[in-house]
Amino acid sequence: MAPTVGDRISHIKEAIANIRAMRQTNGDEQIKRDPILRAALERFFEIISEASRHIPEEARAAHVQIPWKRIAGIGNFLRHVYNDIDVDVLLNAADDDFDLFEGALDQIVASGRNSTE
Repeated sequence: MAPTVGDRISHIKEAIANIRAMRQTNGDEQIKRDPILRAALERFFEIISEASRHIPEEARAAHVQIPWKRIAGIGNFLRHVYNDIDVDVLLNAADDDFDLFEGALDQIVASGRNSTE
């Protein structure tokens, strides 16, 4: 069975939680130096990117403060420009954007706009 929008939102929130846990456990400098941690960080962002593409347009339109196209696009960047990734950009996005993004996702769930795929 294909994942529902609610599943996709759960995947995003789980990836965000994993990034936060990784940063608490390891710290940003260790993530930058350790290729396995860095790959995990990038993978979590890929999951966020891909799952965000499945949020219905109606729900995205209700949250114009969220840079939906940039979120969706980061996955392509990670896959195709992998050799030129600035980890600080990912870490800064986590610092600056996750709370606002999670708030929007929570509102989408509360509004019932997550019930279709």
